[in-house]
Amino acid sequence: MSLASAHRDPTEPRETADDVRAHADRLAAVGKIAAGVAHEINNPAAFVIANTAVLTEHADLLEGLFSTLREIADEHPAVRDDIEDLLAAHQVEAVLADIRSIVAENTEGLSRITAIARDLGLFSRRQSEPARPLHANEIGNAACALVNTSVRHRATLVKELGDTSLVLGDSGRLTQVLTNLLLNAAQATPDDAAGARRIFVRTYERDGEVVLSVRDEGRGIPSDQLDKIFDPFFTTKPKGDGTGLGLSLAKEIVQEHGGRIDVESRLGHGTLVSVRIPALALPEEVAAPLAVISEAPTATKNLRVLIIDDDPLVLRAYERSLGGSMEVVTAQTGDEAISVLALDANFDVLLCDLMMPQSDGEAVYERVRERWPHLERRFVFVSGGAFTPRARRFLERVDQPFLTKPVPAPLLGRVIAEVTKH
Repeated sequence: MSLASAHRDPTEPRETADDVRAHADRLAAVGKIAAGVAHEINNPAAFVIANTAVLTEHADLLEGLFSTLREIADEHPAVRDDIEDLLAAHQVEAVLADIRSIVAENTEGLSRITAIARDLGLFSRRQSEPARPLHANEIGNAACALVNTSVRHRATLVKELGDTSLVLGDSGRLTQVLTNLLLNAAQATPDDAAGARRIFVRTYERDGEVVLSVRDEGRGIPSDQLDKIFDPFFTTKPKGDGTGLGLSLAKEIVQEHGGRIDVESRLGHGTLVSVRIPALALPEEVAAPLAVISEAPTATKNLRVLIIDDDPLVLRAYERSLGGSMEVVTAQTGDEAISVLALDANFDVLLCDLMMPQSDGEAVYERVRERWPHLERRFVFVSGGAFTPRARRFLERVDQPFLTKPVPAPLLGRVIAEVTKH
């Protein structure tokens, strides 16, 4: 159902059950593809981010070297001119500044890419996730990122995200709700003056409820349609553009979260849709999924880490970024990891990719637990996404730290150090 004001042509054929099933099948296929794409983006992003961190360290070393050369020049006037000429000829200061600028820009670009991959993976989840404490702004940011390209050709997207309590919910399904509302708002906005129209996304708290609202400056909804917009199969969209199930499903999802949806509209002035969910009176620190690693001491050179990942470039990047602070051994398959351990099981941490062909992270964990039980609590799992329900159940059962690729090197170091404390 679109929150547009256009009346449906009574001669237009209604959506049939076969149409709806075909549309649902297409959505399911797109969801699977989206999850796979997110996973494939995160894997290369993991080694690019790790290598970028190493490049920053190398730039620091070069800057220190050139600083030392200048100190030598100051102390030895006989070679001062030669050193200054050498540094000037190679434009050392400009090159270093350029390197740092490139690293900063690449880091920003990678941050955008991984945020898109994360939101895409979040939206593509087909099955419900266990409810967890989450912040409404997490939903608002994810939905806005997903619809930004579609919305900006019709209106300016304005985010007004406030400081609210947490809610207990399924982030994927709530993101679907807000995404649907934003797309409806865009479709209800005439496309003749994109710069002059706005769509507002707000989060705030009132009377014990956390509110996520979407307000457009579009055509509005006729009063005789307001009481029908949540009915299944009711739609004002042309045939093929929708099933009439969007708002019906949104209402169902919100009600499953103990909430409600309110709609206010004036024909010719726009529409306001407010999703209201009961606030959760819990401290925000419990909102982090699975294992939480915040502040921990940095790792030391005495640690031995076995890294298991099916992507050789990821292995090389981890080895490059961690090798200076600890002893790193790598394995590209689960079988190879078992062979390494059979020769020497003296490792402090096993950093293991969760989703690998043939022998995945769960299989590696079970084999290690059986043969080397002292390593059972030494696992840290990582993945680029594309989880299966089985993998999620496994993570909840073992309760070991889990990180989503790409993992910044400082965070990885802190997690490794935290695991070795137990």
